[in-house]
Amino acid sequence: MTRQPMTLVEHRELGSALLMIRGTLMRAGADLSDRYGVASRAGRASERALRSVDGLRAAMDEQFVRDFPAAFDATVYFPAGRTAVREL
Repeated sequence: MTRQPMTLVEHRELGSALLMIRGTLMRAGADLSDRYGVASRAGRASERALRSVDGLRAAMDEQFVRDFPAAFDATVYFPAGRTAVREL
C-alpha cells in the first residue's frame, strides 16, 4: 500500500491543533508547578509533555518542507516564526 502524504489543508489543521494542545499544556504545567513544585512528578511530566509536542511540531515542520517545498510556510507549525520552540 502506498502511503499518502498529508495535504496542505491537513498540515494547517494539525499545526493549529498542536498549537492549541501546546497552549493547554503550558497553562496546565504552570498551574501544576505552582501547586506542586517544578520538581514534582506532575511538574516534570508536564515539561516532558510540552517537549514532546514541540518535538512533534518540529518534525512535522520538516515533513511539511519535504511535502510542499515550493509552498512552504514557516507559520503552519510555528505561527510566531521558525524559532518559536521554547527552550526547556
